[in-house]
Amino acid sequence: MVNRYLYTIGYEGLSWEEFLKKIKSKRIKVLIDVRAISNSRKRGFSKSELKANLTSVGILYLHLVNLGTPKELRTLLKETGNFRLFAKQYKKRLHEEKEKISEVTLLIMEKDCCLLCFEKDAEYCHRTIIAEEVIEKVHRKLEVVNL
Repeated sequence: MVNRYLYTIGYEGLSWEEFLKKIKSKRIKVLIDVRAISNSRKRGFSKSELKANLTSVGILYLHLVNLGTPKELRTLLKETGNFRLFAKQYKKRLHEEKEKISEVTLLIMEKDCCLLCFEKDAEYCHRTIIAEEVIEKVHRKLEVVNL
């Protein structure tokens, strides 16, 4: 039985307006930025601007840099194109960040949250791996919805 939802979104290919419409349609209260680098060439998606814009519509912004993909893993994925290998290495990293996963889990169980990254396809993004770790902690009482 599902008690809560965890939303995820990648802003690749979305305008700021499309992105905002998607997260507002799900009544997101907290946007959790899981990018290692919170800068973006895309208008509206760099940390300062994103935080200000979300705050203006009543959405809390959190940047959890420790859950971002470190440079060496981004390089590994770029060089090999092997997402399974990347995912295996990233999961090892997440086990080192147990406290952050616990914090995210508690927040998700209290409020409607959305994990943010750039990648459009959640199947090939580390935010899905984070979501899987959270589900494991709450014993599957959570359904992940990719926007």
